[in-house]
Amino acid sequence: MKRTAEKILVWIGIILQFIMIFLMAIIAPFFNDVSVKNELIEVINQSNVYNQNASQMDPANIVDLVSNLFISALIVVIVCTVIAIIFATLINKLPKFAGIIFIILGIVTVLTLNWITAILWLIAGILLLVRKKRNIDDRHMIAKENSEKDQVKQRRNETNQRSQTATTPDDVESEKLDKESTSLSRKARYKK
Repeated sequence: MKRTAEKILVWIGIILQFIMIFLMAIIAPFFNDVSVKNELIEVINQSNVYNQNASQMDPANIVDLVSNLFISALIVVIVCTVIAIIFATLINKLPKFAGIIFIILGIVTVLTLNWITAILWLIAGILLLVRKKRNIDDRHMIAKENSEKDQVKQRRNETNQRSQTATTPDDVESEKLDKESTSLSRKARYKK
């Protein structure tokens, strides 16, 4: 089985993951910049939400936590992409196992907020688990049935050709009688 649909879904998800990695790699250095951290701390201090809740955490700790979560998410996205590439090449060889892996990758990818890729990988994983591979015996049975149908069609065509080309003297006489009876019935209709 070619499993083209599953491969397309998986590779579209991988491409979207590469775009996500690219964007995250552009943003990641800003979290380590001191001036950006200071600006974020000022924004958090001035926000009404932070002042109303008066949380226990210091704004500097919040910025550090967000920075660490962002870097962790980037690492998770990279690891998921590498695993997806490996199992995308194994879809034909191990479809059930690859289906389970893509379902797991889809769930993990939801946590990194890349929902489109997660949906694509979940669908591909479910398709890999649900679609059955035809057995060789099934293929032979289908081929045998098709050849039997072809033989029956060929026999019908041969008998039709024989009946159309072969005319016996009895057939000629019956055709003449049919023509005469129809012409007599027409004449009878006109006389009335």
